[in-house]
Amino acid sequence: MRTELFIAKRYLFAKKSTNAITWISWISVIGVTIGTAALFLILSVFNGFEELNLIYAKKLSPDLKIMPSVGTKFNKSSLDTNLFVTPAINYYVNVLEDNVLLKYNNSQYFATLRGVSQQYLQSKEIDSVLRAGTFTLQENGQAYAVIGKGIENALGIDITQPIEQIMVLAPKQNSRLNTLDPASSLNSAAIYASGIFAVQQEMDERVMFVPIDFAENLFAQENKLSSVDIYLHDGKEMLAYQKILASKLPAKFMVKNRFQLNESLYKVLNTERWAVYLVLTFILIIAICNIIGSVTMLIIDKKKDIAVLRTLGATKNQIQKIYFYEGMMISLLGTFIGLFLGAGFAILQAKFKLISIYSSTGEYLQAYPVKLIYTDFLLVFATVFIISFIANWFSAKQSSSASNDIRWAIAAN
Repeated sequence: MRTELFIAKRYLFAKKSTNAITWISWISVIGVTIGTAALFLILSVFNGFEELNLIYAKKLSPDLKIMPSVGTKFNKSSLDTNLFVTPAINYYVNVLEDNVLLKYNNSQYFATLRGVSQQYLQSKEIDSVLRAGTFTLQENGQAYAVIGKGIENALGIDITQPIEQIMVLAPKQNSRLNTLDPASSLNSAAIYASGIFAVQQEMDERVMFVPIDFAENLFAQENKLSSVDIYLHDGKEMLAYQKILASKLPAKFMVKNRFQLNESLYKVLNTERWAVYLVLTFILIIAICNIIGSVTMLIIDKKKDIAVLRTLGATKNQIQKIYFYEGMMISLLGTFIGLFLGAGFAILQAKFKLISIYSSTGEYLQAYPVKLIYTDFLLVFATVFIISFIANWFSAKQSSSASNDIRWAIAAN
């Protein structure tokens, strides 16, 4: 063991002449421990929320979506459905959607009406997003709607009430608004709600699923589609098959994968994660600043030791290394303890659901999700190490001025 490191270790773990310095050093360790554990835990919680959001997004999102490059709709005949006859594709869904006005009792609400073909019901994830009712779009020749939780709340819809229907209004194609009789410029249709789904707030507040025949009649667009949603047998082939499909499609079509369809969600999650990381890093900097105070106090207390070491031939650089190692040992000790405690609590939370999420009404929702990622260990360690290295380097430089007082220290002895 190098002499500088040995002396630094003795300063940290041996009893100091001034008891206050001992307390300051260990308070610094505790501060770094708490900051490190908090940073690691918050990153683990964000990993959990990210995974949870992406799982829910996957439930009602296709692997691939074919859309027109220009405009919002295209003719059915312009797309060769033979492209979808391949072992890689499990099934595909024709989609026709547009904005509509919903009326229920005395309430009105703007939403997106999404007409889907019957193949949509092949999804195994449908039942997992239901909060009430069933995911029924058609039964005995009767069309039904499945609405988002946000639409239900906005309109006060009661799906157990079989009398009142939802009135759906959409503008007529290529018609001018009649200011004297606005209703004449709108197509309208009534439909019962069979179920309520909840996935994400954005989708819950605007999407309403209906049979595609209902949408075609309402919009008077029997030969139009908004997109074709593709569901693969193996989701891992999504990116590879996207390239194959893109090379076969006419230029007026484009194909997007699930990540591109939920691009805004990924950006929001990533932005929030790094914003919280920066805030907690600033808090960690404040905690590490305590080490500067601890090392400074130690330098003042050990002026005589510095003088003796200089007399024995120690250089200024060696003196600085002693106090640099002292500060780094405080930082690393707090870092390792913090990572251990943070990872331990995250594992306990994942296994025993210690902390739960409650709504504003006090209703239990679920336990806080956590997910441990090994790169977070490296990220937190690197963050603390870099900040500590800079802080301890500057604090150790103060020992240079103390080493110039050799005569004073020797005289004091």
